[in-house]
Amino acid sequence: MNSHVPQTVEAHMPLRYVSPTIDVDGFKHLMAQTLVDIDFVPCDVFQAIDAEEVFCIYLPMYLYEGTYQVAWSGNGANQQQLHGKATGKMAYLFLANDGKGELPKELRDFTACLPYDAEALSPFVADNIDATDSHILTALSTMSAEDVWKKWGKAHTDELAMRSVHAQIGNQKVRKLKTSTNIELTNQGELLYVPFYFTYYTYNNHRYSFIVDGQGKHQSYNNPIDKRESSYARNCKVLMLIVKWMWMLAVLVWAVYDYRLAMGYLVAWAICKVVVDRVLKQQIARRFKRSKETRQADADLFLGI
Repeated sequence: MNSHVPQTVEAHMPLRYVSPTIDVDGFKHLMAQTLVDIDFVPCDVFQAIDAEEVFCIYLPMYLYEGTYQVAWSGNGANQQQLHGKATGKMAYLFLANDGKGELPKELRDFTACLPYDAEALSPFVADNIDATDSHILTALSTMSAEDVWKKWGKAHTDELAMRSVHAQIGNQKVRKLKTSTNIELTNQGELLYVPFYFTYYTYNNHRYSFIVDGQGKHQSYNNPIDKRESSYARNCKVLMLIVKWMWMLAVLVWAVYDYRLAMGYLVAWAICKVVVDRVLKQQIARRFKRSKETRQADADLFLGI
């Protein structure tokens, strides 16, 4: 990976950071198991992944904590006036680096906003990050807490508030819905370092990524698709769909001949549908199982098991 991310630690350190609970080996196990379990992943995908090109990057993120209160009103059935209030807590992390040329797009998109886990925080010590390791990267903060909040914070909190309103409204039909949100921040942007593991690989001249947060709780990835396997499964489903709608021929048989022959056709169709569905689903399952077993064997070699 040609990275322009500085491999140095920022001079002005945060007081706290999110300490990772997984290491590179843990990341590789998560990635391997995910790619093994996903259907339609090519059987030789692990041959394209370089186990040595796994990076850990510490990104500067601002922590915002607080509460919100949203008042809403609207018109219900028979123009009845409806109104209410909803409250909630918020705690989330926003990326403090908007340098589009510094971070890969996939990494920047995944880390733009993440849930906050209070149990993951630890006091920061400079020795926590080994800046001499070429596979450990750090990025500097390029945005102030105020700028980050203006760009993403209020909009994100408004989304949380709107979901609370809809949860309160339930199945009621409310027209001309109006909302007003009040936000109180108890933490207005504490700078933290948050670790992420990621790797890139190329398969058939297309680049793919796999990203995991340092706690191993959140993932973001894209993966290649085995077109032959995908086409096989799609064709089987099309055939099952065709058989499903062949019952409509009973109407034609009834119109041309009589109802007894139409009833006989429906019985034969029902038996045929059960048999076709069962056989094709078994074939799809067997093919997926063989592919998964092949990927698992390659994954074990990739992990050195």
